[in-house]
Amino acid sequence: KIIVYSVPKQKAIAFISGTTVFTDIDDSLSIDQKKQKFHIRPHWWKNGIARELPVTYKQVALGKIILFEGKTVLLIDTVPKYHSWQMGKKLKADLVIISNNPKLYISDLQKLCDFTEIVFDSSNKRKRLEYWIQDCQKLNIKHWDVSAQGAYAVDIAK
Repeated sequence: KIIVYSVPKQKAIAFISGTTVFTDIDDSLSIDQKKQKFHIRPHWWKNGIARELPVTYKQVALGKIILFEGKTVLLIDTVPKYHSWQMGKKLKADLVIISNNPKLYISDLQKLCDFTEIVFDSSNKRKRLEYWIQDCQKLNIKHWDVSAQGAYAVDIAK
């Protein structure tokens, strides 16, 4: 399962495999047990999570590449370094997650990466989200706004 939790103004992403969860969570949230108990941990308890590990990734100019159970996730949580991206072959991702309000244009991202869906997490600012969502609609890109629609969850085993 891939889950992008709805935690106001924070990044909280989990990749669940069996009883292990691999996480990419804002530092301030990782030490805030009260917020975790409200927003995240009940889901983990329900899924029988016994072990928590940080997610492993490969840093590329566009963001972090996470390979998880046969799926490729591109996590963009800083401004992409377009100028250092080697244009030879487009990156392919099953899912793009945008976090921490990076300045980017969806149309530019689409030129560099083939993807089928974008998830905007709760750490992004509303004004920028409005632009991104408008671009997704114009470009006919499937998207999910965690702040407005709630947590994003997909069971990739199905």
